[in-house]
Amino acid sequence: MNFFTKKTKSWTEYLDHACATDITPVGERVKELLAFMGINQDTLAKIKEAAHILYPYKSEMITQFYESITSVEHLQTASDLVVKLLTQLESEL
Repeated sequence: MNFFTKKTKSWTEYLDHACATDITPVGERVKELLAFMGINQDTLAKIKEAAHILYPYKSEMITQFYESITSVEHLQTASDLVVKLLTQLESEL
């Protein structure tokens, strides 16, 4: 009886996100990155809705995330890329 659980998506639905995004007031590179990560207007609305709850824990969450990523050697380069992408995204939004 799973009345209150979110229905899982098939793996093909996740691939559809990589095609496009409906966020338009950004550069093409940022648009490509948003599409790759599956971020659209609905995602942004959910983030904005949850922001006031998460904001007090922002520093703690970021610190814990980067400590986890940088503790794995082969992910250190990926974490550098994520930082660049987030910085670029934040400056364009």
